[in-house]
Amino acid sequence: MTQTGVALVLDEHIMAGRAAMRQRGIDTRTVEDFNATSTLDPDVIRLIAAAMDCPWVLVTMDGSIVDDHPAFEWERYAIAWLTIDRYLKGAAVEFAKMDTLHRRAHQMLEQRPGDHHTYTRRSRYRCPPSLVSRQRAFGRTRATVSRSA
Repeated sequence: MTQTGVALVLDEHIMAGRAAMRQRGIDTRTVEDFNATSTLDPDVIRLIAAAMDCPWVLVTMDGSIVDDHPAFEWERYAIAWLTIDRYLKGAAVEFAKMDTLHRRAHQMLEQRPGDHHTYTRRSRYRCPPSLVSRQRAFGRTRATVSRSA
């Protein structure tokens, strides 16, 4: 377990990062550990929550889970979305996912229930990806962005 006592739970699109995160001393699990490799929905989240013995943060690339299930109590859970540039293809996609995960893992571990952050290689937004897109469209990202290398 990490010094923070918080675990990262990686969804099926990011599971390759588990070994590297563990080498860094970060308690990292995958949805597969909970026999929950399917579309992330409220039932999968409940299954993970029931099995976890410490605080945890779901790390996902599924930017629509909150929007797809608006009646679910998402404020009970910490979610970290990884987003990568849309123009990337093939091996560059996998590299970008792992690069973002490694650069932002320490910030993800600081999240608490109800914290919903979107992470890119260069920025952290304190909202889900759908809100980041809307804010960019209206030029309002400055108030929600935290930049660090």
